[in-house]
Amino acid sequence: MELRDFLTRENPLGPFYHERILRRTQDNRSKLLLYHVDLFDKVLERQSPLIVGRRGSGKTAIVNAFFAASGRSDSYYSRSRARGNSRDFYVFINSWKQLDAIIERVGRDVMHSMGEDNDWTSVLPETAARHWSNRIWHTIFEELFDEYQAHDDPRHLRKKLPSVIKYITGRDFVPADAQLTEELLERRFEGLRAEALSFFRSESMNCYVVIDALDKYPIAAPRFTKLMSGFLKCINEFNDDNTGVSIICCLPEEVEPFFRKEVSNRIKEMSTAESVSKLRWRPVDLLRIVAERYRDFLDIHLEEDEEFKKAVRAMNFSERKDLGQFFGIVMPPSITNKLGKIENSLAYIIRHTQLLPREFILIFSRAIVTSHNLKGSWRYIEAEAIVSAVNEQESELAEQILTPYRTLYPSLTDEIKDVVSELMPFFNKSDMDRLGGRLATVSKHEVQDPWVALYEMGIIGWVERSHNEPMHELYEYGRFHYNTVGDISFANDRIYCVHPIFSGTWNLRQKHRETPSKHVYPADVEHEIWIG
Repeated sequence: MELRDFLTRENPLGPFYHERILRRTQDNRSKLLLYHVDLFDKVLERQSPLIVGRRGSGKTAIVNAFFAASGRSDSYYSRSRARGNSRDFYVFINSWKQLDAIIERVGRDVMHSMGEDNDWTSVLPETAARHWSNRIWHTIFEELFDEYQAHDDPRHLRKKLPSVIKYITGRDFVPADAQLTEELLERRFEGLRAEALSFFRSESMNCYVVIDALDKYPIAAPRFTKLMSGFLKCINEFNDDNTGVSIICCLPEEVEPFFRKEVSNRIKEMSTAESVSKLRWRPVDLLRIVAERYRDFLDIHLEEDEEFKKAVRAMNFSERKDLGQFFGIVMPPSITNKLGKIENSLAYIIRHTQLLPREFILIFSRAIVTSHNLKGSWRYIEAEAIVSAVNEQESELAEQILTPYRTLYPSLTDEIKDVVSELMPFFNKSDMDRLGGRLATVSKHEVQDPWVALYEMGIIGWVERSHNEPMHELYEYGRFHYNTVGDISFANDRIYCVHPIFSGTWNLRQKHRETPSKHVYPADVEHEIWIG
């Protein structure tokens, strides 16, 4: 496949789903639609055991980077596909069924270890973590056996991994005359681990276990809840205990609060800086992705203006000057919004997102197509097309944000719109007290504080006003979950706000006589957009 198969006239910036964007191509163009991004480089370099990001933040892109490094030909792994030429060894747990099978086995192991005392509440995280570690090692052994079967010279691996191969084939793992005890099984299993670690060292290999199956997994399933503390403890400690073997687990940020609620000793297990990498985007990085794709699209589909295409090709979007110049020639500096106010064009788009790649791709793609329909040219995005694109995409963006929470908080997500639509875009504590009873009634079995849940979803935030800087004439700066480190607190003297995606989709302004004199803009990112 080629770029023109992705960057089409109907979808100028290509698909926003990373599993489609980064799928390996037949002509070995492994960088197809994969542009240099500092955020990904930092995460891949750190190789933290936990990579936390919201849906659409790029977790799958990180996993695909590991797939590319493994040499596999496709982003969807199956045992029948040939292993690539990578010197390192990769094990992918990237479907919820695969993860569910492991959880089932870990649960049985834990129950067996408890003997007659089957009280789940007495299970210690250390106990569950030990069984998680064993089952992850079992998965590694299975992959090593598959490698043995597919190897050009199977005698090489049989010589290097005799016990592992016997273990997987069920032969001679425990001597026939030995008394079967848990201590004996643990010693024999420790021998398998030592053999595998020795093999990796002798082959100068690192082993990576990549877990990317939690987006669709039923997190609230009781058996997983009971094993969750051990799961995170295992992930955090596995890399330290096994030199040369690393677990990298992608954790959806949408379910992070659920993990924090269920997991004991959360500071140790989820909050240490070296253990967690968070995928948090800057506007400038997202604009670079848009610029790269738009330039490639123009190179393919713009039939005239060779001089224009030549000038654009010469731009280096890693330089802010060139990036600013590009947007300066393909779109107007300002637009008139639906309330009749003039805004910077990029600021208008940015404040209608939660700084996720897919949101920028959706809005800019729609604006490019709409502008072409209006004026017949691909090389310029008209102001009215930008406003129209934001208006058309708002409901889709709101649904994408809510979708991961529907299985976690079904009652709350069903009622959010009816309650929040009674708020103004800016509101105070008394407004929350007035509506809080209704919200608490519908969500009492799902969350402790529904307003905190709304903050974690990115629906509400609070207004940050600096005493050292003059107030902006057009914007109030909002602190939301996606641009803030820490939890929200509620006070009588604080002003709160609804994110523009939801205030627009749910028509908050139209439900009240008073029109806000200002708009909500994410705090701490303004300087990122005044480029050039």
